[in-house]
Amino acid sequence: RGFPVVLLDPDRSDAKIAAGTSGRLELARWLTRPEHPLTARVLVNRVWGWHFGEGLVRTPDNFGQLGEEPSHPRLLDHLAATFLRDGWSLKRLHRRIMLSSVYRQASTSRESAMVVDADNRLLWRMSRRRLEAEPFRDAMLAVAGGLDSQMFGTFQKWKPKQFSVDDSNSEIANFKTRRRSLYMPVVRTTLQEMMELFDVGDPNSINSRRTNTTVPHQALFLLNNEFVQQRARGLAGRVLAHSGDEGLQIERAWWLVLSRPPTSVERSRAVEFLAGARKTAGGNSRRAWTSLAGALFSLNEFLFVD
Repeated sequence: RGFPVVLLDPDRSDAKIAAGTSGRLELARWLTRPEHPLTARVLVNRVWGWHFGEGLVRTPDNFGQLGEEPSHPRLLDHLAATFLRDGWSLKRLHRRIMLSSVYRQASTSRESAMVVDADNRLLWRMSRRRLEAEPFRDAMLAVAGGLDSQMFGTFQKWKPKQFSVDDSNSEIANFKTRRRSLYMPVVRTTLQEMMELFDVGDPNSINSRRTNTTVPHQALFLLNNEFVQQRARGLAGRVLAHSGDEGLQIERAWWLVLSRPPTSVERSRAVEFLAGARKTAGGNSRRAWTSLAGALFSLNEFLFVD
């Protein structure tokens, strides 16, 4: 027994697996030896892809001849080498990437650069990316003032001596929790609607990277889903509790959702929208603000990371 011949160094004796052993320890040592040509590069490339939307190698699960060549091979080698010197520390790797000038770029486009590199393979700007399903859900909870920031543990209740979820708990059955999405259960046969709709990874298969679809159902979800409506009502409550002046309320809403003040055009449109929505709601300001809050959640500026 041994390891794939194509990746072996014939001069190394530790490429063999002794009889009577499972081989797991030998495999772990073989994968993590400093001179291994792939392990550190593959991991570094995936971390880079999580930050930038695309890896230095665009085929993260295929570093062979059928995969794409790295756009910046020397950078990939440098990151892999420093990753090994740092003792395989993911924290240091994240810090090194996030403190780099390439990570701190704006997503502003330049016509001259677009002519040369429209796909941004040369990393002349930060690529604009849509929030993944989990942070999108958490962002709505945070803006509405309902995000439970408790760390660790689970909100599930388990039956004694059984490995099954207590389905009598409607909070679990319907995924109704304000905990961060990180702590939500992954039920292979029943994915949460929002997670599935916004391209969460399929738990029944291996996913090296997520798809990024744009379909009409996503807009309908933001218009009609009860979870979104509850978050819109929460945001409306926060805004109305802030001040009785409509202008200040509009500014408060923009700061909460978009982290900036509204422009003069946006302010006038918000006033016009609220007047129409209030008239439709029979003078009910809370319902009018709930409608505006739902519209703010649907903005590309809220959904995308620039």
